Amino acid sequence: MSRRIDDAIDLLITIGQLHEAQPDSSVAQLRLQAIDAVAGSRSIHSKTIADIYIRRLKPYVTNTGEFDVLVARWLNGHPVELKAALEKRALDVGDDGRIRAFFDASPVRESDER
Repeated sequence: MSRRIDDAIDLLITIGQLHEAQPDSSVAQLRLQAIDAVAGSRSIHSKTIADIYIRRLKPYVTNTGEFDVLVARWLNGHPVELKAALEKRALDVGDDGRIRAFFDASPVRESDER
């Protein structure tokens, strides 16, 4: 499994947990808190975690604003675009499995509304 996907999933798990605890917070606020939490838990610089959406998901996610939009859509029950961006950056079957397991187990479910 690649570090890029592992880091992205850990960031999304933390954003989801923060969203449950702070449903009125903006995605940007949740993202910043999640970056600090994940970086702190690994004793690494927050820029390493921020690099997930700044550089490692390109060309499928081109900037922070686009990442926040995809996360907001996921939190609102529309995970297709975020999942696709991660799948396109998967390097091996381990990555594919981790992505599938995350979205299958995610408390945020795909909405029936289109």
